[in-house]
Amino acid sequence: MFVESGASLLKAQISGLLVAFETGVEGGEEIALDIIEMIALRMPSRDDYQVGVLGFFVRANLVALHREAISFPEAVGRFLAAALAAPLGHVELTATFEAGIGDLFL
Repeated sequence: MFVESGASLLKAQISGLLVAFETGVEGGEEIALDIIEMIALRMPSRDDYQVGVLGFFVRANLVALHREAISFPEAVGRFLAAALAAPLGHVELTATFEAGIGDLFL
């Protein structure tokens, strides 16, 4: 019997969204909002600032993926780490962020 873990389910959802992003099935902003919502709903509190920082992280990584600065598995890993850390609070969540201005201007 195969039992799906929370991490496996999150990884499958994130992978599906990134496949849609890569193939152009849905627009980039729609995918970004879906990923932001998936992670934000796991956060214990969702202040505007916290969700704004999360939004920057998601969009920066999608830009880096689009420009092939990061690989597909790396993007999945970054979003999965953020989703798994989100229930622990904003400080723990932002500690997982691997994105920055450099990812946007490659």
